[in-house]
Amino acid sequence: MNKSELLKAVTHAAEAGTLTRMDLLRAFNARKSHDAPQLTRVLYLIGGLIVLIGIVVLIWQNWPALNSVTRILVTLGSGIAAYVLGTVFLDDERFKTLDSIFFTISGILVPLGIGVALRENSFDVGTSGIQSIISFIVLLGVLGSFYATKRNLFIVFGVIYGTWLFFAFTQFLLGDSFQYSFGEFAEYRILIVGITYMLLGYAFDNTKQDVLAGALYSFGSLGFLGAALALGGYAPNQNMFWELVYPALALGVVFLSIYLKSRSLLSIGSIFVMAYIIKISGEYFQSQLGWPLALILAGFALIAVGFISLQINRTYIKA
Repeated sequence: MNKSELLKAVTHAAEAGTLTRMDLLRAFNARKSHDAPQLTRVLYLIGGLIVLIGIVVLIWQNWPALNSVTRILVTLGSGIAAYVLGTVFLDDERFKTLDSIFFTISGILVPLGIGVALRENSFDVGTSGIQSIISFIVLLGVLGSFYATKRNLFIVFGVIYGTWLFFAFTQFLLGDSFQYSFGEFAEYRILIVGITYMLLGYAFDNTKQDVLAGALYSFGSLGFLGAALALGGYAPNQNMFWELVYPALALGVVFLSIYLKSRSLLSIGSIFVMAYIIKISGEYFQSQLGWPLALILAGFALIAVGFISLQINRTYIKA
């Protein structure tokens, strides 16, 4: 409905007595009250970011002059204080979003503060064992916070801390004796994390946490396909198993996007199919066909992948 049609409808409604001047004023006031919270939330976000930057700069500038107790107070103490403020604003509609900002500040400062507290007590916080302890403590904290508040923000921190715990603990268990190189070890762990993210995305899909599903699908498929592509290596040191199985994995993600109606899975799956085509053309066909002809064939293959992805999006996902 354009402006003239809308005005005619308003006129007819006013003449019929079904719309009054007060109705129009209430509508305009509702629009203004909707705009105001949006501006307030932006100001909250900017203010929260400034507070966090200020705390970090304050700690950095005065760190050498602080004693152990003060260092723990300005890091761990500030994180705990921010968490308490978040709980204070939790159910107050006047301060909506402000609670999430303080919880975010707390989520950054608390693990830093725990690390500082351990370091000031002569623990080596750079070791995987200590990193496992820190990540486990904060993971338990955010899981408990989510159980109490049902805020999606704590799921985000739970995913971050859980990933941290997985990398630290597997490094602690297997890092010194694992048969693979460190790079390959990291690739396998990223592969597992990618699969876990996609499974979490599927678990959250069509629930109250479905807003997180898209991000989990994106990061999960990115880590999964990226790690699988890296595990394939490059001639003459390629891993034939991963090179042969990779097309099935990438196309599997594309077909999975149809079932889940996920544009993020379709986009990332298509991108990695293209990456595989470019890799294989340079790895195996450059010497036989020559680099220019290999590029031409790869270009046509990429166009085909792009066209198929577009059709999948229009037919199965966008609909």
